[in-house]
Amino acid sequence: MEWELLGRIALAALLGWLVGLWHEASRPPGAARAGPRTYGLVCLGAAVVNALAPSAEVAGGTLAGVGFLGAGLLLRGGDGAAVGFYMAASLWAATAVGIVVGRGALALGAVTTLVVLVVLHSDHLPGRRRLEDGVRALFARARRDGR
Repeated sequence: MEWELLGRIALAALLGWLVGLWHEASRPPGAARAGPRTYGLVCLGAAVVNALAPSAEVAGGTLAGVGFLGAGLLLRGGDGAAVGFYMAASLWAATAVGIVVGRGALALGAVTTLVVLVVLHSDHLPGRRRLEDGVRALFARARRDGR
């Protein structure tokens, strides 16, 4: 039992570290920083807490706690606009990966990590602009038609 738990915790830390590494590689220069170690530790912590007390209340508390941590990552830019949502959201998603892995759903944790990485890389996907323009036009048409 302990070896399986240690394996889950190690996998959670690795998956969180990967998300953090990807985030760090894609962040603009001078942007606020939460790197691979931060992501790995948050994911590991979520896995440990949720492996030892696997209930919906604990998972919800974990996500709320990391939401508070993410709020600390939000900063005000020179123009007064809030920045850091990308980092806070990806840290929250990495926490969800930790919860899933901590509760024993290893394959789901790995697939969720891949989806998070795709979303983090979505600015670089071919056809992204065309897809966004099409969705905006669809929403504008629905709004105009009163749907």
